[in-house]
Amino acid sequence: MIIVSAGDGQKLARTLMSVFPAIAEGVVRDGFVLAADPAADDERIADAAGCEFIEGPLDRTTASALEQARADHVMFLVAGAELEAEWWREVAQFVERSGHAGRLSAAFAFAVHDFGLAARLAEWGNAARSRLLRRADPRQGLIAHKGAVRLSRGATRFPPHPVGRM
Repeated sequence: MIIVSAGDGQKLARTLMSVFPAIAEGVVRDGFVLAADPAADDERIADAAGCEFIEGPLDRTTASALEQARADHVMFLVAGAELEAEWWREVAQFVERSGHAGRLSAAFAFAVHDFGLAARLAEWGNAARSRLLRRADPRQGLIAHKGAVRLSRGATRFPPHPVGRM
């Protein structure tokens, strides 16, 4: 799992709280927090969650995290993303179904935690954009095989653009 910090410790803490159960259960083998311009407490928060903190330019830190990751599939998140309970079950099913197919990726559904028409329109617009451009919104979680990520422009964008189907 690779999380990019937005320089906001509170957002990072919320994201790590939503993924911590999977870390504690051993479902997530490696956790990395990347920061180009870290908040004062980013490193401490990452360490408390059992994640490695890597500071520097995004292209270099992403490449470093990909090299160190032990799993074949990697999940990308931005700080502020909050996953629903039991999310790792879907990830495990995807990984099991895709096996070692290096060109498959998946994105979590984008959801706005608010009521009303504006929230639903934002969700619909995001879904249409993702399907049309075949690229996940950075606020969505992305799961991709490491081979697909390495093939895509040297992992210089976040989330990296996988070369396979989404």
